Amino acid sequence: MSKKGRGKGFGQQDRRSPKEPNGIYVSSIVKSRDGEPAVHVMWGELQWQATPDQARAHAFGILEACASAEMDACVVKWATEKLGLTRKEAVQILAHFRQRRETGQTPSVTLNLGDEHIRPETARSRAYYLLANAFNAEMEAFLAALLLELDQPPDRVGAIVQEFREMRGLQTDWPTQEDGGDRNG
Repeated sequence: MSKKGRGKGFGQQDRRSPKEPNGIYVSSIVKSRDGEPAVHVMWGELQWQATPDQARAHAFGILEACASAEMDACVVKWATEKLGLTRKEAVQILAHFRQRRETGQTPSVTLNLGDEHIRPETARSRAYYLLANAFNAEMEAFLAALLLELDQPPDRVGAIVQEFREMRGLQTDWPTQEDGGDRNG
């Protein structure tokens, strides 16, 4: 299974054909009936349209499965290499480990972020926030660059970006370089 190659640009189209048998093709769409945002996913002949929230939930589920797969492999390797267990015994330990993980029998734990200790669910929430804002900032930069290419004055560009932020329910402070930000406008 291959992944969508975004390259360096926001929303850059995948260069592979969406009909590639083992490829996954992901694109953003605006539904023609109601103007709502959607994510279109194609995998071979299979297709799926999801709301952005549904797609994000699946994406985070995939990220969690990636971490789980790596941890599971490490548990088996540890059990066979460090404890000297047979592969069958190691898989039994892994089954017990997975059962505890899947039933939520997780001990209380925090992450040490230097001067702060946070719970894993807080870290997940922050990661979601950071990812969403990274994409929002990138989208706003592309919008601003497009408007500047269309010879809009910088103060108008800033006002338009603010309008788009407000329409999406985001904070409307868009700092300029004078305010300590890294934006022009």
